[in-house]
Amino acid sequence: MVSDTIVAPASPLMPSPIHIIRLSGSKVLEILSKLTRKDFSSKEPRKFYLARIYGENGEELDEGLVVFFKAPHSYTGEDMAEIFIHGNPILTDYIVKLCISYGARYAREGEFTKRAFLNGKVTLEKSEAINSLIRASTLEGVKRSFSVLKGEFEKLMNTLREEILDVVSQVEASIDFPEDVDYELTYEEIMRKVSELYQKINRILSEWKSTKTLIYGAKCVIVGKPNVGKSMLFNSIIGYSRAIVSPIPGTTRDFIDSDVDIGGAIVKIVDTAGVRKTYDPIEKEGIERTLKIADSADILICVFDSSEKELQEDDEEVLKIIKASQDKKVIIAINKIDIGYSDFWINLLRKKIEEISEKNIEGKQFAIIPVSAKERIGIDAIKEEILKFFSQSISSSESVSIITSRQKAVAEEILQSVFTARNFMVQSDYLGTAYSLRNAIKKIDEMLGKESSHEIIDKIFSTFCIGK
Repeated sequence: MVSDTIVAPASPLMPSPIHIIRLSGSKVLEILSKLTRKDFSSKEPRKFYLARIYGENGEELDEGLVVFFKAPHSYTGEDMAEIFIHGNPILTDYIVKLCISYGARYAREGEFTKRAFLNGKVTLEKSEAINSLIRASTLEGVKRSFSVLKGEFEKLMNTLREEILDVVSQVEASIDFPEDVDYELTYEEIMRKVSELYQKINRILSEWKSTKTLIYGAKCVIVGKPNVGKSMLFNSIIGYSRAIVSPIPGTTRDFIDSDVDIGGAIVKIVDTAGVRKTYDPIEKEGIERTLKIADSADILICVFDSSEKELQEDDEEVLKIIKASQDKKVIIAINKIDIGYSDFWINLLRKKIEEISEKNIEGKQFAIIPVSAKERIGIDAIKEEILKFFSQSISSSESVSIITSRQKAVAEEILQSVFTARNFMVQSDYLGTAYSLRNAIKKIDEMLGKESSHEIIDKIFSTFCIGK
């Protein structure tokens, strides 16, 4: 157990009805006594008490609620306290500094949860679930995170561990006691079980893409040639004027983004520099950035100008982006329909996209929407298509799955170990099979934090909020 005492605000430092200050460590009772002039060692733990907060010169600062948690019955497993005061950032900052002057130190990112992990209160994947629950971009993402927090994923991995261990025992029995084992039956049984393990782990990994969207949100990137109305469309989607709108082509030289709540899902909308052939080095750099960020998008909104009478050379550059985006949802926004030729462009782009795309134009991954960013026509239809992306993620995945990129990386290593074991079995190499399956078990222990290095643990908790 760590001996020093940490303190941090557990709520954002902005004016609000209530702020929470969190303390954990060996000096909690001593610090509470100096702050409140009350002896909390004589009070019943886990109950709220009304107390006044005093400054360093004995002046009264505030009146709030204090709850003390006696080790090991606390979030961190240590003596711990939470102080609820009126939500003035200046007051909160002053009280935190008082706690530091009384013997605490300012907590690092995620240090409260890290202590909970080190003290055996939570497993590593549950710690990660706490962080993802806080940051989840959709309600379904919150549910997925909570399923891990309440132990569903741990049960899944422990079941998998037992299944692998069962196969290892059969393999090692064939090595140590070959005269007591029916070789043909054992070989077929082991081969079947190893193949089933591989399929099971592969299914767990296949859930990552959908769960990642539900927890961490989606990136929606707007692309198009200059002056097709990308920035005005961006402003219309986010609901206020953020991007500069100008009739001069090439105004946007870099990308800007904004997070927006669309039907209960947090989406990062990105406006980018217009794509065209140019010799201007600054604009050229902006276009390179557009291509790079478009490649990282989950959803592409490709904008075309319906006021033009035919497809332009620069439009072909946008079609190249669509062709390279077979793994993304693509929304074709035919803009300026208030002054343009929407039917002509719908038919034209449908034919063009059918020529270059491997996806069904009528499928869930594609949509063609006539819009007028200026008149806000078709904006709701674009938002509905974005929401379909999230709905598809919900319907195509299970409620229990990996929820972080670390878990994904470890799951891939487990899969590789089982794959190697299967290859050894094809060669009737029982020793290699047993070694590979043992390595898979070791990786499952790493997944749950039983074998993780201090470096990995520090990296995980560094992504948490301070005060959590």
